[in-house]
Amino acid sequence: MNEQTRAAGLLRADRGAPGLRRRYAGALQALMAMVAAVLLIACANVANLLAARGTARAREMAVRISIGAGRRRLIRQLLTESLLLAVVGGAAGFLLARIGVAAVAAIVSAGPSPILLNLEPNLTVLAFTIAASVATGLLFGLAPAVGCTRVDLTPALKASGAGIRQDRPRWSTRRVLIAVQIALCVLLVSGAGLLGRTLHNLETRHSGIDRENLLLFSLDVSRMSVGADRLALCDALIDRLAGRHAILSGSCSRNIPIDTRGNARPLEVPGTPARPLSTRYVFTNMVTPDYFATFGIGLAAGRTFDARDSANREQVAVISRSAARFFFGDANPLGRQVHYYKNEATPMTIVGVVEDATWRSLREEPPMTVYTPLAQLREPESALTMALRTRQDPLLLAPSVRGEVGALSGAVVVQYVRTMQQQIGAVLVQERLLALLSTAFGALALLLSCIGLYGVMSYDVSRSARDLGLRMALGAQRLDVVRQVLGSALSVSLVGVLVGIAATRLLASLLFGVTARDPLTLIAAAALLIVTALVAAWVPARRASRLDPVVVLRSE
Repeated sequence: MNEQTRAAGLLRADRGAPGLRRRYAGALQALMAMVAAVLLIACANVANLLAARGTARAREMAVRISIGAGRRRLIRQLLTESLLLAVVGGAAGFLLARIGVAAVAAIVSAGPSPILLNLEPNLTVLAFTIAASVATGLLFGLAPAVGCTRVDLTPALKASGAGIRQDRPRWSTRRVLIAVQIALCVLLVSGAGLLGRTLHNLETRHSGIDRENLLLFSLDVSRMSVGADRLALCDALIDRLAGRHAILSGSCSRNIPIDTRGNARPLEVPGTPARPLSTRYVFTNMVTPDYFATFGIGLAAGRTFDARDSANREQVAVISRSAARFFFGDANPLGRQVHYYKNEATPMTIVGVVEDATWRSLREEPPMTVYTPLAQLREPESALTMALRTRQDPLLLAPSVRGEVGALSGAVVVQYVRTMQQQIGAVLVQERLLALLSTAFGALALLLSCIGLYGVMSYDVSRSARDLGLRMALGAQRLDVVRQVLGSALSVSLVGVLVGIAATRLLASLLFGVTARDPLTLIAAAALLIVTALVAAWVPARRASRLDPVVVLRSE
């Protein structure tokens, strides 16, 4: 049975719908990476705060060790505190997820094929949240706990906070964590800029159609009787709407440009050299005569369809410019006969060539396309899409569509009504989701990194108070102290910025019309991070410059 399953190419049902997985896997994986980056930034902040808190508890740790407490027991206690903090944060996050998931699902499902799945957090999500909370609590609480228990008893018992055995390297663990935070922040901030530019490039890309003042609505005609004339329904509906609104043209078709749906079939051209079957696939569409005028698809040669192309006349076709170039090269395709693969009995005569138009994805080049008259459709169609070109805002026409359809036929159901701009927005839902959430995550990461840098610099100033006081006692000016503190923050920031810029290549597969090395975006992100870092370090630097050398040295 397993061999048969593999041979047939079947998938287990519990792995989900493959179409949805292919469509949303990339975007969701990118969002998971963004969430992981923000989580790492937050955990690094917590680790730094725990380390600073451990320094403040040096006297407490020294007292407990001096009366017989073992280091393992103290480490267990400190890890318990870290785990409690992580679990409480995870529980709060799980509650917020019920709101956040609903918002994200609403954005992702805004399309012609919404996701009909239950996306509410369940026991599996709860188990993952608990596991992530415990793992982060242990991972980022262990190092501060170990460091907190490395105490020199005599100095610690004499003065609080002076007894933790610390080397004072130029790059301490805290500084490394801050550099990692800034690197992740640069990745998120620059990613937000790159994804935002990608969305703009796709929204403004020339698609081969005129998208202004264009209203679309889909009709489910499957309940109409077999002998019912669907074309007559389309014509009557356009006439009724044109009588009440300023409509320039209207059309009916099986598919429309810039849609996730579409049919592709291999095309045969008798008399031309044989080509591999995989290279001869063309998109197919059946349309009414005014389709090209309604969508603004220009005529390159020959003619489009008209009243001559009825059901009882010769089968005809209009092909796109790219199809004409591929199959005929520089030769004239007009008057040539073609047919679909293994359908030699139904040849079609090419009567026109039109400009290319985008189909499923704005990221792809317009595919080769073959149009045939909807009047020559052999079998009844279950769904049709109507398009209306209006003189005014097409949304003014939208409320009357359902009423006019109901007045003509009770067996026809209107599935959706939207403008062409809304259709493009539905196709770009993933790009919009990534741009929106990457901006939110970038802003959150920027805030967390600013808080983390401020905390580390404040801690370093407090630990270096004696050195700074001694320098000032020997004649150092306040500006020198400020420059020293800001220079320390700047060095950490520059390292993080460079690492973050190097990591932006991970975003390459998500971009369009812009590279991961785009200088404008990277320079802007780097400048923003450096300015933010200097602002965060300014308060500790200013505090350090106001130290009284006498008071500092006397306390030592």
